[in-house]
This record gives sequence, structure tokens and C-alpha cells, in this order.
Amino acid sequence: PRAPSARAPLPRLPEEGSQIPMPTRPGPTPREVEEFAAHHPPEVDPTRPVVRLRQEGSGALFRRTGPSRGVPLPLPLALGALVVGLVVIVAYCVMPGSVEESRKEQLEAVLTHARGSLWQASQETDPGEKRRWLQEASSAAAEAAAIDPAAELVIKTQAQVTAAIAELDAVVELAVLEPVIDLKTLVGGDLSVARVELAGDVAFFLDAAGGRVIEAPIGGGAARVVLRPGDAPQEGVEVGVVGRLVWDESGGRALALDEERQLFAIAPGGAAISLALRDAAEWGSADDVAAYEGNLYVLDATGNQVWRYVPTESGFDSERQGILTATTLDGAAGLAVAGEVYIWMEDGSVRRFSNGQEVAFGLRGIDRPLASPAGLAVAAGAGEVYIADRGNQRVVVATLDGVFRRQLKSASFTDLRGVSVDEEAGALYVLNGDALYRAALQ
Repeated sequence: PRAPSARAPLPRLPEEGSQIPMPTRPGPTPREVEEFAAHHPPEVDPTRPVVRLRQEGSGALFRRTGPSRGVPLPLPLALGALVVGLVVIVAYCVMPGSVEESRKEQLEAVLTHARGSLWQASQETDPGEKRRWLQEASSAAAEAAAIDPAAELVIKTQAQVTAAIAELDAVVELAVLEPVIDLKTLVGGDLSVARVELAGDVAFFLDAAGGRVIEAPIGGGAARVVLRPGDAPQEGVEVGVVGRLVWDESGGRALALDEERQLFAIAPGGAAISLALRDAAEWGSADDVAAYEGNLYVLDATGNQVWRYVPTESGFDSERQGILTATTLDGAAGLAVAGEVYIWMEDGSVRRFSNGQEVAFGLRGIDRPLASPAGLAVAAGAGEVYIADRGNQRVVVATLDGVFRRQLKSASFTDLRGVSVDEEAGALYVLNGDALYRAALQ
């Protein structure tokens, strides 16, 4: 047996208060690290994204194994997103003010246009140009009202434009329209009055339904039929369907033309007589007749002419004379002569001829064009023409050369068929339906 070895002496304890030295051990070698890693795989899933965090107060990076937060944006894209956000914020703060400023500028511009056009209209003497400027002003004022209807200047401008247009429209309401003759109460049978001609205290009516002429006193009294189909004013002459009627002031008689182109004269209170009329068969058509200073005028739309006959002892047995230069009268509906020749057309226009030449009659300044004119009367003393505008239920008053002046309206104008003027009596006569009305001359 081996002899026991000698025991090493115990180390001395350090004195009280002294530091105990810690044993030192060198760190693991690279080989030891590799062996440890081989036998101890990591507990973290290496497929998870790694977020590197910078340790506060140091530059060391640590691995984070929490849930995915998405791939970080590249720096340029992040800066771009930041810029867009700033733009949106600035726009949100600034845009309301910019929109309001733009709205004010737009309102100021259209109001300037409206008021400028209104001023220009006030400087015009030509009614047509005046209306054109007022239409400009009206459109601009409406645009301003769409922007800010409550603005004081907008309301004021609209009121001024409306007043100026109303003044130019020159609507005169005939408050007093007196019924003078109602033929339906005086004459039996079918009735359709197409024309009226004044003859002092009486009026002559053309009844298109019966092809006859009726005389009735304006002051009241019985009416009488003075010319009808089948009458025989003289031997060998039989009256046909009467289609045209006019008052001959110089001769003091009504002149009536039937469809056979026979002419008859009727003095107030008298009987009809037959008159001579040369070459009536040569006309292309007999669309209307007129009388002026004793002469007879016949509208021949088919022949594109107005024929003039000078009176003779037996009637109008004279050489006819065409008074218009080359023109086309397709659609001519009626004729009036008072020094100049006026022809109203089926399309609503009125044509004027002076010394045979057509001259303008544009009704400049009128609010709406004529629609279905039914008659025209000339007030030579006042230098005006009165047009029965059946389509618009009004009587239009214009100068002799066709400048619009005013329009007469009444609730009774439901079926306008003719108009006449008595300048001496200061009276306007309107044929509405089968009744004659009177009003003060406006």
C-alpha cells in the first residue's frame, strides 16, 4: 500500500475588510464556440424578419424576433410621402380662402360686364342695339345671381336690367276696352268675320263664312247684309262669294271683290252697285285689295306684283300699272297702302315698298317677332302703323319705316283678326273674333 501523501496546507484567510480576489479564467476559444453552436441550435426561428435595434447609449445591434411590422420604405419614398402629406395639409388650410377669393373675382367680373352693358344700352338711340346690350346685361346679371344671389349689388343690377327691358318692351295695357258691335247678336247663321272697315258712324264687316258684307252702326242699332252671293245689283250681274273688302275714303264707299273678280261699291246706308274693273282676268291671283287717294290696289302674289287702277266714271276701267320692281311675293297675305306699300306675309314678317323699291321694315327693338299678322292700319298723322299680331295677342305700334315703339295688350285679345284707326276721333278699333272693340288711341 501506498503511503498517504502529505496534505497541502490551507490558504490563509484574508484580513477583515480586504477584497477577496476572484479567480480568472480565459474566454472560450473559437473551436469551443463552434462545438457549442453545433450541439446547441438556436431557439429563434431564423425565417422570421430580423429587426435591428440600436442599444441606447451604444452602437451595438440586437436581433428582434417579434411579429412582422412590414418592410421599411426606402428613404426617397419616405421623403416623397412626407412632402405629399405636407402639401395636403397646406392645401387644406389655404384652399378655402383661395376658393373664396376666386369666387369674389368671378362675381366682380360678371357684375362689371353686366353694368357695362347696361350703361352701353342707355347710350344707344337705336332700339335694336339697345335691346342687344340689354340682353348682354341680362345674361351677365343672371350669371352673377348664380354666384351670389343675396349680394346687394347683384340684386340692384338685376332690378335695373329688368326695369330697362320693361321700358324697351313698352307694354301698354288697355285697361278700358269698350265692346262696340257684337255681330253674333245682330246677325243669324254661321259667322266668321275676317275683316272690318270703318266708315264714319258705321262699320263694314267681311263675313268669310257666308262670303258676304255686313253693315252695322257703331253707335248701336240693327245690322244689315248689304252684299251676298246670288245678289244681282244690276241686270246680268250676279254676286259670287265675296273675299276682299276695303274702305275707299275718297269715294266714300266700301269696295268689295268677289271670287269671280267682280267689283262692287256700297255707300253707307245704300245699296250695292257693280263697278267696271279692267283686265281682272289677267291677274295671277287676287290676294287682297287696298284703296288710297281714290286709286284701287290689288295684291297679286302669284304675279309678284301690286296693280294700281286709277278711278274712272264707271269704276276702274283704266290701264292697270304694276308699281313694284322685280320682287317675289310668295306667301303674301295682306295689303295696305298709304303713300308707301305695306305687305304682311304668312311667315309673320311685314315688307315695305317705297317708290317700287323694297326698303327695311325690321321692327328693330321689338321683344318678339310678329306671329301671324292679321291686319295693318296706317295712322299717317302720327306717322305710325298698327299691326294686329294675332299669334302674340297684341297690337304692335311702329313708325312708318318700321322702328318698334310700343305694344298694346288686353285680356280681351284672344282672337285678333283686324285693326283700324280713327285719328280724328282718337280711337283704336280692334276686331277680336266676331266683335268690334274700341279703345283710346295710344
